[in-house]
Amino acid sequence: MGYPIPVLLGVTMLVVIVQVHAVEPQDDIERLLLEPRNKADDLLKKLRAVVDKALVDAQKALDDAKNKVNEVADKVQNAAKEKMQGLQNEFRAELDKLKDKAKKAGVNIDDCLKENEDRLVNLPNQLSNDMVHCVSDKINEGISYAQDALNQVKKVVEEIENIKSSIKKCGHGIKSIKCLAKLALRIEKDITTLPTKIQADVAATVLLISKLKEQVQKCASSKVDKCEKDGKEILETIGLCVGKKIIDVDRAVADAQKALDDAKNKVNEVADKVQAEAKEKMQGFENDFKAELDKLKEKAKKAGVNIDDCLKGNEDRLVNLPNQLSNDMVHCVSDKINQGISYAQDALNHVKTIVDEIENIKGEIKACGHGIHAAKCLAKLTIKIEEDITTLPTTIEKDVAATVLLITKLKEEVEKCASSKVDQCENDGKKILESIS
Repeated sequence: MGYPIPVLLGVTMLVVIVQVHAVEPQDDIERLLLEPRNKADDLLKKLRAVVDKALVDAQKALDDAKNKVNEVADKVQNAAKEKMQGLQNEFRAELDKLKDKAKKAGVNIDDCLKENEDRLVNLPNQLSNDMVHCVSDKINEGISYAQDALNQVKKVVEEIENIKSSIKKCGHGIKSIKCLAKLALRIEKDITTLPTKIQADVAATVLLISKLKEQVQKCASSKVDKCEKDGKEILETIGLCVGKKIIDVDRAVADAQKALDDAKNKVNEVADKVQAEAKEKMQGFENDFKAELDKLKEKAKKAGVNIDDCLKGNEDRLVNLPNQLSNDMVHCVSDKINQGISYAQDALNHVKTIVDEIENIKGEIKACGHGIHAAKCLAKLTIKIEEDITTLPTTIEKDVAATVLLITKLKEEVEKCASSKVDQCENDGKKILESIS
């Protein structure tokens, strides 16, 4: 016989109630066991979120810093290239002026231009390329800084992955609670510290990258300065060479020296010739005087008269007269030759003064310095040099010509030194002989 339906329903409800009450303690345990894991997972998600944000912010900050350096690099490079192009135009204009000046003067300046012209023309492009390499190195340095910083951030991301693995390694059950709680504390700490560390590292890197802007500017400014300085030095070298070709002071000095030496040599030749002739004549007079004296002595001897008082003083004067006047002539000629040497030395000293003046101009060119302020100073000196190109060689030639004329006139005075002493020797000798006779 079966149970009534109400009874069956009651039993069923009781079983269910009993089963529910029997299950509840097991669910609580499982919930309690899952709570630390869920908390660790939630904290890990939060950590990942803040680190991801820090990573994005880091990437943006580093990109911004690099972009600013790139902007500065583009700006300063363009400005520097423009300046160097301007300098190149100035160099070419100055070089053309020097070539034109040489052409008008009819001088060949190939040796002045050799290598210097190519160096001058290529200088801006060469230094522009050097600048680009310098700037590129600084940009690459910035990229390297940024990459190092990002690599550090990525290590933090890898650290989060390691925490995730550590959560799994904690396992399940009651033993996992302590492991998960320890990890939760670590994650909570990392949520605060890791983004701060990332920000600090990135800020330090951004500062490093920002400082590269100054170095990039220096890359440009230093090459512009070098371009201007080296270009002016090359132009100065060419200019001095051209000026020397046109003025050719060395040649003028050499020509002056030769002209003066030739003039002195001619005087010396005349001196040697007239002195030799004069000495020969006076030697002849000496022989004539002795012969005449011997005749007078012989005549007195034959007449049996003593002529010692007639000879006293007169004989020695007569015998020594040619030598004495020959020595006087030598001194006279020597004085004239020394006078010629003095004229020549004075002329050469004046030429050397002109050479010193050119060296002073060279110093003044250097003293003008570089840049815009030097333009007025150099322009003034250029006018002076252009005047000197015409006047200085003419001045040297005139001075030397006048001195050569003075020295040449000394030949007549040298001849006079000799002829006057010869005449004196002849006249004085005859007078002494007359006095004795």
